[in-house]
Amino acid sequence: MIHCLLNDEEVCTEAGQTDLTLTWLREQRGLTGTKYGCGDGGCGACAVLLGHRDPRGAIRYRVVDSCLLPLGALREAHLVTIEGLSQTCAGEQDALGPIQAALVEEGAVQCGFCTPGLVVALTAYLLNGRLDCDEEVLEAVDGNLCRCTGYMGIKRAVRRIRRELVGLPNEPVARRDALIAQRVLPPWFAGAAQRLAALPASAPRPEHACIIAGGTDLFGRPDPGLERHPIWLLERDASLSGVTLEQGRCRIGAGTTIEELLESDALASALPHVQGFLSQVSATPIRDRATLGGNLVNASPIADLCICLLALDAEVTLAGPSGERALPLADLYLGYKRLAMAEDEMITAVAFPLQPGLIRFNFEKVAHRKTLDIAAVNSAMRLDLEGSTIQRAILSAGGVGPTPRRLSATSDWLTGRLVDAETVGEAARLAMAEATPIDDVHGSATYKRTLLGRLVQAHFLALAPNADELRIDGDTP
Repeated sequence: MIHCLLNDEEVCTEAGQTDLTLTWLREQRGLTGTKYGCGDGGCGACAVLLGHRDPRGAIRYRVVDSCLLPLGALREAHLVTIEGLSQTCAGEQDALGPIQAALVEEGAVQCGFCTPGLVVALTAYLLNGRLDCDEEVLEAVDGNLCRCTGYMGIKRAVRRIRRELVGLPNEPVARRDALIAQRVLPPWFAGAAQRLAALPASAPRPEHACIIAGGTDLFGRPDPGLERHPIWLLERDASLSGVTLEQGRCRIGAGTTIEELLESDALASALPHVQGFLSQVSATPIRDRATLGGNLVNASPIADLCICLLALDAEVTLAGPSGERALPLADLYLGYKRLAMAEDEMITAVAFPLQPGLIRFNFEKVAHRKTLDIAAVNSAMRLDLEGSTIQRAILSAGGVGPTPRRLSATSDWLTGRLVDAETVGEAARLAMAEATPIDDVHGSATYKRTLLGRLVQAHFLALAPNADELRIDGDTP
């Protein structure tokens, strides 16, 4: 039994935990404003707000794709659809709120199919985002595609929304109340936290349950076999979340979402450019659900976070009935989608070593699109230097083998070398030789090897203090 708050209504459903929220909304609840577009989180037409109570009792809302959202994720949550947001003007059936008005008046609406998702995404931004930056408001709709308007009208509209509402308070409850006053949110939002707290508590985790985190890859291609097993969805488990810096290590809970990583001041202090790297991972509605642990156990050969953590010399903490054990991340992958984990183990945390001063770290990714895309090839490098001499290098790459790869031969060869054009060129050649890509939809094996060589060069251009002296020949690989 799943108890939740759906817009302004308390709901209880006996539908299956792995049933998709989009299907339930449209076919069981008659809420067809949430659209079916792609079915794999790639368009944003099905976007909804999902809210959970934080430790202080307030609700934190995130924009998520309902086509990838299992119903089990609605336990003790507040689900808000476009129909709920349309209730901002009681008694004024055709009145538009500030977001809708901006979209209409700036020419951001044509066929209207994508419009509900845009309204939901912009509402999430107004609830959570910084209002002093045009770039951030554009990133708020990075998960929304439009096939009609050419995007310029959308850009005008979202910038106008930011300008009109720039004076909102930062404190979450005060901001919520201000958005109610501005007719962005309906009045019943004010009492949602109390109503959510009064919902019946969820049943405890079933014995021998199949544990699922965000499920953003899993539910894009649901496995019918899941229905034959007890399921437990990890929803905002505080014991598995958060970033801490202690005893020379950065420790990250496996249940931490990618968006939470992007927002983490602690992680940014350890890796100053990490926000730019993480913003290349999918888009906001996916990052709001996808977890670090899920990214690792999914075992995709091109998992962005895994490639980053391999270069950071990370290890994972595995927990099972017999206790906990630590395992270097590089030893986790035995083959394509094969892990060095028992069936009754789960990843609970990931940690990597820090060092005095800033870590020289870089991540590169080649994909067809900046967001909402997976890489053809991705790569990361950590470079420890003393002057121009490499004390240690760790190079990783994805898309060039059946598993995420730590390129050990190239990394070992770099130790003790001077950073110069000859070293960079030879490192690129060694990495290409170490790679074992295949031909697939992302490109030929030859293309991927060539890309990897270029990415090795890009790492040195980003990390070497004498980058302007390297004079790397573009044809070196």
